[in-house]
Amino acid sequence: MDCLYFNFISTIGAFLMGIGMLFFVWNIYKTYQSGKAVRADCWDGRTLEWTVPSPPTKELFDPPPVVPAIDPLWDSKINKKPLSQADQTRPSPVSTKTMITPVLAGMLFIFSLSMIYHWFYPAILTAAVTLAVIIILSCKDKRKQVYQEMSGEDNKELFQDKRIGFFLYLIIDITMFAILFATYFIYTPGSIGPKPEEVFETKTVILSSVFLLSSSATLHYSEVQYRKKQSGRFYIGWSLTALLGLAFLRVEIDEFHKYWTEGYQIDTNVFLASFYVLVGLHAAHVTFGLGWMMQLLTQWRQAKLPSRLYMEKQKIFGYYWHFVDSIWVFIVLIVYLPYLI
Repeated sequence: MDCLYFNFISTIGAFLMGIGMLFFVWNIYKTYQSGKAVRADCWDGRTLEWTVPSPPTKELFDPPPVVPAIDPLWDSKINKKPLSQADQTRPSPVSTKTMITPVLAGMLFIFSLSMIYHWFYPAILTAAVTLAVIIILSCKDKRKQVYQEMSGEDNKELFQDKRIGFFLYLIIDITMFAILFATYFIYTPGSIGPKPEEVFETKTVILSSVFLLSSSATLHYSEVQYRKKQSGRFYIGWSLTALLGLAFLRVEIDEFHKYWTEGYQIDTNVFLASFYVLVGLHAAHVTFGLGWMMQLLTQWRQAKLPSRLYMEKQKIFGYYWHFVDSIWVFIVLIVYLPYLI
């Protein structure tokens, strides 16, 4: 009874939030229809977004303002001083005239809604369209002209920004894996059903570990050869990395298939459920990484990107691949090893 009561309360709250969003949508529509330009800081705001007029100008935050406090706009008003700007010459790589971002956001919303209600055909369609758009955009990179105009110092600063952003993504990924590791640790071994020592095989763990961990070494080799402009050796290292990743996936697929056919399925007990989710998510990361590798290899063979931009892409991918390999080390130590020794 208590659950139904709280569910009723949360449902009312959800509908109220939805009704509130309708007012927001109506304001957007009304503003768009009026076509009236709105000056910057029309409501005497405190933060930087209020310095932007509507519609925004093409040279928005170019050069970017310095942010010395939580409310820089308000501080500049109190001190009666203009906002200070950063001393930089690099052009902004962000496009201000595109519908791709809202379209992708809409696609992901439909995908999420479809998965919640088990509408699998719309989910597959929106996922395929989103993936295709991302692949096309990555192959037709619009930042080429920006990198051709950019100085070496500006390029280093921009790469630092990208690296920080990617590391923030990795922190989110680490948090997700940490939750799954904790879940596995709590529910393993299960109170009923098969135990880990009855399921796992040493041979499979050794083979998959050799394949995946070796791929980090071959990837590092290819990165070194690219910096030395040794195209042939770079291609060999890159290809070996992809082959080792595929070999790892083949071992994992065989492992899952063997367990499944032997009756060790995801709904057998909580141990197997947490195992399949954790190790399966890692395998999905490897699969995504292999797709990323193929896309980077295509761009390298086409030779249409500035070398600095391609090097950045390769470094970011390297961080991702070494991260995935590190997660596998923890999987071996936490998931497999305690029940194989």
